[in-house]
Order: sequence, then structure tokens, then C-alpha cells
Amino acid sequence: MVLAAVLVAAGISKVGRSRGVLDTFENFGVPFFLRRRIVAILFPVLEIALGVLLVTMTGAIWVLTGWVSAAVTAAFLFVTTRAFSRGERIDCGCFGAHRTPISISIVVRNSLLFLAAAGTTVMASAGLDSVPATLADFDTHDWTWSAAALFLAGITAAFFSSLRGSSDVAPGMQNRALTGTVLPDLYLSTIGQEPVRLHDMLKERPRLLLLVRPGCPSCDVLLHDPRPLHDALDPTIELVLIVSGAEDAFRTAHPELAEVALFGGWPLAEHLRVSAFPGAVLVGAGGSILAEPVAGRPAILDLSARSSSLLHRRPRTRNS
Repeated sequence: MVLAAVLVAAGISKVGRSRGVLDTFENFGVPFFLRRRIVAILFPVLEIALGVLLVTMTGAIWVLTGWVSAAVTAAFLFVTTRAFSRGERIDCGCFGAHRTPISISIVVRNSLLFLAAAGTTVMASAGLDSVPATLADFDTHDWTWSAAALFLAGITAAFFSSLRGSSDVAPGMQNRALTGTVLPDLYLSTIGQEPVRLHDMLKERPRLLLLVRPGCPSCDVLLHDPRPLHDALDPTIELVLIVSGAEDAFRTAHPELAEVALFGGWPLAEHLRVSAFPGAVLVGAGGSILAEPVAGRPAILDLSARSSSLLHRRPRTRNS
């Protein structure tokens, strides 16, 4: 029942949000042939249907539903585990507009959902009682224990959620706006290990700092076809590519960009509290932040499209 409830809730939260589903597919590196609008529209329908069928069907349909549920939850577990192991703090997109960066609690939750789906499949294949038959035999004692178990599960989920939320940013920084502050005076480096002072680089003209990471599928999509980004960006703004991660890995994946990229971007990403890669921040001449940092390809393209208006409506600079 818990698996069914999660699937239905996840499906309902995605209805009418096909663009968000497509962005999630892209972030997780889902095979290209699945990144279609029709798939994004039908995917939440599939989740809702699976949740309903798990608690209403018996016999062969219940068996088939169990197998499909196991396959779907296994896919969830695979992509979230892969993203977490790579250190990609991308939004899991599990519940539509509710933003949840990938963390160990997400991986654990998806592991439990997969085990629940696998257990349902085994029960259905073995001919054990289906959910409707089991519920029909429930007495008051059974319902009481079920309600208590659901209550404890909710408390546990809320506990892990609070831990995740409190660990995402430093205490006291959650509501602090960065617009108008000046970037810290950090040092980056070229592929040849030559130091580049951030403040020196930002003296002459405004720049869009694009933060990427090796092994990030969404970063690869943006870097392989940067034309939409360049087309949207104000022509007076220079695009600067900053890499957080291993130089060798980036040079292997993007040899054509290695010579123009700057490396050692982790401290900058942490200061900007970028929650996912790719990330970006629009900076004026002198290093003042013109708009809040964003993460994800759609948000970066939107920031680029607004770059002209932001540049000519420069906020008053204040100390970081």
C-alpha cells in the first residue's frame, strides 16, 4: 500500500509538468529516445495507473503490475544511485515542483521502494493473497497496527527530510540573497595549471560564469550544443566556463573546450550555493552578482534571455 501511495502521489505531482519531466530525464542522462514530450506526458499516467492497479487487481494483472513496478523502481534506484555516486546534486524530480536534491536519503528511499515492488512481484507470482483479499480479512487490530506503521513511516520521512534540508547550506545562509554582493577573491587555474585570479578576470566586462562538472549528463548536453545559450546571451557579456572536478575527465569528454575552461571551481560553487550542475551566475564588471545563481539548463537559458535587462538594471553593490 505504501508503494502504491508513493506512485500515485508522484504521478499526480507530475501531471501537467511535462517540461519538468523532460528536464529530469535530461539531468539523469535517460536515453535520448525516451526524451520525448509524449513520454513525459504519459509517464505520470503510468505511475498513477501502477499505484491504483497494485491495490485493486488480482491474478495475472496483479503479477504484470508487480513486474512493471519493479522495473520502474529499479530505474529510479539506478539513476539516483549513479547521480549520488558522481556527486551530482541535481533535483530528483520525484514529486513534480517539489525540489529535492539527490542525497543518501533519496537513495535509501528508492531502495526501499524497489524492495517493496520486488516483494509484491514475488507475492503475486507465488499466488499469495492480493491487496484487496488481504484488506478484506483485516480486523480492528490489523487496521490499528497499519495506521501506526504509516504514522511512524511519515515521522521517519519528515526526520530525514529535515536532515537533508539543514545540510544543504550553511546555518544562517538559507535565506540570504546573493544579488548585489561581490564574489570572493578566489583563484582558478587553466588546464596548464596557470593561476587565474577571479577578481582580475572580472574587472573589464560583465560575464556569465557557467559552472559544470565532468560526468554530468545535463552539462554535456549544454556543452555539446551551446548555440541556444549564446543566442540568448547579451552580446556584451562574455561566457566563462568553470569546471568543478577532475581536469583529465573533462579534457577527455570535451577536448575542444579544455584549453578555454578554468578549473578549481568547487569553492565558487559552494559560495554560490549552486544545488545542481550545470549552474550559472551573471556577474557585472567588478564582480558584483547581478542575479541569484541558478542551476539546470532551462534556468540557465532563462537567465541568459534576461541578461540584457539585468545588465542595465544593475543593483547597488554591497559587501558579501
